[in-house]
Amino acid sequence: MTALAPMSPPMSAIDTSALALALPDNTSFDTWLSEGRTLAATKRHMDFLIGDWINFGRQHFPEQIQESLPGLFDDMKLAKRAEKTAAAFPPHLRDAALTFEEALPLLKQAHDEKLPARKLRVQAMLRKVETGQVMPRDDDPEDDELLACIRAWNRARHSVREDFAEMVAESGFGIIEP
Repeated sequence: MTALAPMSPPMSAIDTSALALALPDNTSFDTWLSEGRTLAATKRHMDFLIGDWINFGRQHFPEQIQESLPGLFDDMKLAKRAEKTAAAFPPHLRDAALTFEEALPLLKQAHDEKLPARKLRVQAMLRKVETGQVMPRDDDPEDDELLACIRAWNRARHSVREDFAEMVAESGFGIIEP
């Protein structure tokens, strides 16, 4: 898994304290798309950031934190979950494209099934496709073909996947005869 880069204030026109997003009428498509990506990434990482923030407070301000947290969070259970998850998965074990709600089942599966890193990366990629985080690039028709294969794979029963995987392995990535 890739580590998350240290977060700094976003270099974006988005005002994170605002309750509404106001983009100028002359916003280009590229700028609009970039802002959307920033919003999506911020949302995906927010629970990890909150958890890291709470863990820092527990380490550096152990007396004050107990008094401070209840006034900051509407749902202390969610804050506690973010804290525990961030502690359990330090930054070097996180995948920048997955929230911890998405990462936890994959990591549990990897642990339970003793999946090698390569298979875990494949599972993570499939999860990104399922959630729409990976989309084909307009300038690369191979992405469309890859996504079509992934979608067919995901719809197939487990036994069909096993048979197909054997056929691919036996073909040496050549033509597979029906």
